[in-house]
Amino acid sequence: MNSFYVYILLDPRKPGFYKYGDFVFDHEPFYVGKGRGNRYKEHLGYLSQSSYNSFIANKIRKIFKECNTIYISNKIFENLFEEVAFEVEKFLIRQIGRFDLKRGPLCNLTDGGEGMSGHVCSKETRIKLSNCFKGTKHPMFNKHHREDSKNKMSIGNTGRVFSEEHRKKIS
Repeated sequence: MNSFYVYILLDPRKPGFYKYGDFVFDHEPFYVGKGRGNRYKEHLGYLSQSSYNSFIANKIRKIFKECNTIYISNKIFENLFEEVAFEVEKFLIRQIGRFDLKRGPLCNLTDGGEGMSGHVCSKETRIKLSNCFKGTKHPMFNKHHREDSKNKMSIGNTGRVFSEEHRKKIS
């Protein structure tokens, strides 16, 4: 099934001209990923998970704290087969470079091409996970949290001017 895409997250605090091979971005890239559905939006969960301590989570929270807005996300390639999406992801990470290897700005901690697409948990694992989360409520399902997040994003984007190209991409 060819419903995969490769996306990039850009830092709204760092506008400019960022060229990596044939790729040009109007803000500094900080993460390359492969996904389908709403995968590129899942990183927003880091805003409410203050205990989650990873390079990308800390970067996303810092962006939001400093400029009261979220990262810019762009789907670079769409309608890909999964194998192709993995290869494109690896290529882009190599082109742009990982920060931990002192080769570029990316928060990616691997060279890409990994993932658990299609992974099916055993019934025993699903029961354990279910029991682990019984009685808890994920913040994204909390109405107050959703409204608060929407308000913060709205305030953060007030007065922000998007290029015609960017508006087409996000429409």
